[in-house]
This record gives sequence, structure tokens and C-alpha cells, in this order.
Amino acid sequence: MVCATKWPGLRIELLAPAWNLVSSQAALRSCASSHAACGRLSHVICAGDHLLKVRELMSLRSSSVGDARLEDSPQRRPLIELADLTKTFFMGEVQVHALRGVFLRIHKGELISIMGPSGSGKSTLMNIIGCLDQPTSGRYILDGQDISRLKDDALAEIRNRKIGFVFQNYNLLARTSALDNVELPLVYAGVRNRRRKARAALEEVGLADRLDHRPSELSGGQQQRVAIARALVNDPDIILADEPTGNLDSKSGREIVAIMQQLNREKGLTVVFVTHDRSIALHTERIIHLIDGQITDEELVAEPIGVTIETAV
Repeated sequence: MVCATKWPGLRIELLAPAWNLVSSQAALRSCASSHAACGRLSHVICAGDHLLKVRELMSLRSSSVGDARLEDSPQRRPLIELADLTKTFFMGEVQVHALRGVFLRIHKGELISIMGPSGSGKSTLMNIIGCLDQPTSGRYILDGQDISRLKDDALAEIRNRKIGFVFQNYNLLARTSALDNVELPLVYAGVRNRRRKARAALEEVGLADRLDHRPSELSGGQQQRVAIARALVNDPDIILADEPTGNLDSKSGREIVAIMQQLNREKGLTVVFVTHDRSIALHTERIIHLIDGQITDEELVAEPIGVTIETAV
């Protein structure tokens, strides 16, 4: 539900169907008015009975009213849009509600994190965003296409073309060199010049001198760099990183975060961290808080912690 207001470019959106989810309409409007300055496109979100922060919609940085009109144009169309998404698992006769009506928009080039404790639904949400699973109900629009009900083969094609994955446990083939591990997605995609592209991806993450090393001959941080190179090799639009620093020491973790920030900054990749660690989430522009399968809060990070490869070492 979207409600108009008297302030230019300001809208109020309820992630539930009724105004009575907040203490009063007047209180909501008062909160909104204090943040609606200079015609900037701002956003108030309400979920459950919790009034969330007013934020600039999808990190829109322009201060002009004219740019605010781009919100629903192709230039500002969300890359990822989830609407009333649910996921229910059945364990015998018991229903497990992993996701309960999730609404989320992520624009191209954003660097965000999805944060929550174990059992909050983070991995389920990542699997759906990554086309590894389908929602029980609701809609998932990816780059303008509704993929909520696509068959497995169609999802696999989208996944291989648009999404790169980085996992906590690296998921590398143990008896295979770094170069062969990175080349594998290109084999599945039937791409030519695979060797050259795999080599370039490894050079991009600083492993030009480790091409022939097997995972057992690499440190944890180096193995995660191989995993990042593998995620990059198909030139995806989105990188999904599920606890990518969870198995690393602090120095290696900073290096991985630095690489992700650099990819977002220099290549314009949309990067989504899934984490329970707030210190990692503070390196991103926006933090989505997930508890018991629901988004309970959304936090705009005013000054994300910046790391470079040099300062991480």
C-alpha cells in the first residue's frame, strides 16, 4: 500500500495492508515530514507493528526533484523486487514458515547486507534470490521478469547468466586447480575462450601466481578469492555472498570485503552479503534486518566502512 503525502517526491509505503499497524497516521506523517527536505525522494516503511526508519529510496543520491521521477522508469526499475514472498517447508505434518511476507527492492549497483540470527530465514531468502529455490507464494521480479514460477531448467539458465555465488565453505573441487575451478561455470555455459576468461578472473582477485594450485595448497583467504573469481567469470549482474568471511581470520576477512567493495565500486556489480555479523554489514550501504522470516528493520548506513586491498593487509 502506497500513500501520497503533501511533500514533493515523498511517499509512504506500508508493507502490510492497514494504517493501524502504526500508532497513528499523524505520528507517521510527522516522522516523514522531518526527513522530507529539498524534494528528495524519501520512503517510510512499516512492517508489522514496527515503524522503520525514513530513508532515501534505494540509495537515490540525486537531490533534484527531476531525478526523483526516475523511480518507476526503466533507469530506476529495481533489479530485484520481492512482493509478499513466503516460503513454507513441510517436515512430516509440521509446517515451517521460513519466510513470512517479505517485501524487498534492490537496485542495480547497490551494496547491501541481509542480516539476522541463525534460523531467521537468511539462507532461504538467499536461495530464492539466487534462483536456487522457488517461493511458496508471492512474486519475485528479476530484471523486469517474473521468475516466481519458472521451471528448474529456466531458473538454472538465469542463475548461470545473471548470478554469481560466494559461500562460506568455498565449495571448490578439491583435486582441481584454481584455474579449472574458475573455468567450470564457463564449461556449463558453453562459452568459448574459457581458459583466457578464467585466467583474467583470477588475476582480478590477485591470484595470477596461484593458477595451478589446488585448494589444499591455498590459504582460506586464497580459496575464497578463487570462489570470488568463479562467481565473476560469467560476468553476472549480481553477487550473492553467504557468510563469505565466516571461516576466515580477520585479516583475510577484510581482504574479501575489500574485493567485494571494489567490484561494486569499479564494475557496478550488485552485491548482497548474507551475514549475522554486524561488523561486516557496516561495510555495506543498506542493512536489511530479518527475524523469524520477516523484515523487521531496514537501516541506511550513512558512512559504510571502506576497505582497500592495501589497507586490509
